[in-house]
Amino acid sequence: MALRELTVENLAVVEWVRLALSDGFTVLTGETGAGKSLVVDAVALALGARASTDQVRAGTDAARVEAIFDAPDLPDGDSMRDVVGSGEGSMIVRREVGADGRSVARVNDRAVTVGGLAGLGARLGEIHGQHDQQRLLEPARQLALLDVFGGHETSLIAVETAFRAWRSTVAAATELVTDAHELARRVELLRHQVDEIEGLAPRPGEDAELEAQLRAAEHAETIARSAAEAVALLRDDGGAGDALNMVEGDLATAAQHDERFAPLADRASALAAEASELARDVSTAADGAELDSTSRASAEERLA
Repeated sequence: MALRELTVENLAVVEWVRLALSDGFTVLTGETGAGKSLVVDAVALALGARASTDQVRAGTDAARVEAIFDAPDLPDGDSMRDVVGSGEGSMIVRREVGADGRSVARVNDRAVTVGGLAGLGARLGEIHGQHDQQRLLEPARQLALLDVFGGHETSLIAVETAFRAWRSTVAAATELVTDAHELARRVELLRHQVDEIEGLAPRPGEDAELEAQLRAAEHAETIARSAAEAVALLRDDGGAGDALNMVEGDLATAAQHDERFAPLADRASALAAEASELARDVSTAADGAELDSTSRASAEERLA
């Protein structure tokens, strides 16, 4: 998996450079300060190394690296196939490090996580330094070397595939358990709500009735004043009741001399009785418009 071309833009002091590498390229030399370490840094970024905003050239928005490799030959089932995609012949890796700290990676124009790029980068190449021997102290590195020495690549892929399947199964089982707990919680909540409703024992139309009572209670003073004035007009001396009684008396006198006035006198008597009953009903309605604090709280609670 040879590196064929490397393009670097706004990395440290490098404004822009492109290196085309031929077959058999093995050594890059140069004087101290010529930029050899920057080439190594660029390759490291393309392989998924951790990035830093210090690497972005001053005054620019981002550092960019593009590396073109020979397309790797990945066996069926290899998890890296999801990262590489279907590129043929060559594989283009792009890495962008923003001055704001954001890092973007793409492989064959497909966005990948930096972790995914690092996993692929481990297959594409290795960068060694003067302290590389210290990596031999890492258990993970020791295990990887043993696997390589033993030629266990196929087994590793099988184990990884099995592990992914196991993890997926565990996640699905966990979701089922979570759903069951959520369902039980929901059932318990509904039971509690049913118990509350049954305890209230609401009547059909009760909500409208309670709302009407509360609205009336809000305007109880206005209702009481208007009702008192209406009762006074019906009952007080010179009011509608007295006027109807006088009308009845006059018509009764006329009926003694002309029977045609008899039914009119009866109607006047009925109107006088209706006025008296109306005054009584108005008083009763006005008394019911005002709710004490306990009744008001009870009505509000039942509506809640």
